[in-house]
Amino acid sequence: NSGTSARFLSGIATVVDRPGASVVITGNARMRQRPMKDMVDALREHGLRIDYREGDGCPPIEIHCQGLPGGTMSMSAQISSQYVSGVLLAAPLAKAPLSLRLKEDKPISEPYIDMTLGMMKTFGVEVGRPSGNQYDVPRTGYVNPALFEVEADASASTYPLAIAAITGGTVTCEAVGCDSVQGDAKFAFLLEKMGCTVRQDASGTTVTGPPAGTLKSPGEIDMEPMTDAFMTAAVLAAVATGTTRIRGVANQRVKECNRILVMVQELGKCGVAARELED
Repeated sequence: NSGTSARFLSGIATVVDRPGASVVITGNARMRQRPMKDMVDALREHGLRIDYREGDGCPPIEIHCQGLPGGTMSMSAQISSQYVSGVLLAAPLAKAPLSLRLKEDKPISEPYIDMTLGMMKTFGVEVGRPSGNQYDVPRTGYVNPALFEVEADASASTYPLAIAAITGGTVTCEAVGCDSVQGDAKFAFLLEKMGCTVRQDASGTTVTGPPAGTLKSPGEIDMEPMTDAFMTAAVLAAVATGTTRIRGVANQRVKECNRILVMVQELGKCGVAARELED
């Protein structure tokens, strides 16, 4: 049940050029409910043959191995930035240079696309950005660097930092600092708005919480640049003084579960008044 893997592998599968062969992308019951339609629609319109094995719009999908054409591809990226990353990762191996143009002015969760572009640059692929919703990818293939360091997971770092915020203690997360390309690395500055002291440098982030019981609500916050951290923020809001409204996270309904609904239900079991909004 990994949407990231399914969408990245779907992109990579399109570059395989073996007539008569195909690749099937599938998963468990929940994975077979998760959206793939915008990505599949874009690839089909670009000339690829992709079949749904069960219900339309979700895995399993069968990708027929005919190679990825170059040219211009149009795609919607309002449900998941992973559609964009999946195509970008495949594009240097297309039959000709490929230009990906988004139907919207700005994709959702853009920092994750920036991570993809940064990694591609490290592997020798310079993606052009003539506008905010266009990606021009040369047909260069990849060149392995001598060393590639994988950053620590900024989303996972939100949990120990939240412990500091709740208890009034101090926590340092190494390897997630101001040089991180991950959107969730900015989560520490949400904690600052809630009354924490934050120190962040290139090598790590340190958070010291206010005295226990004095955490304050940040009010209304747009978490679209760091959607995966919204659950941590929701728990902190439950123990903070005041009411918090989190917006910009509508895509969290189509993850491994409906994360918004689950947070409302589970916080409710703890006596917390929480309700679901459109975004």
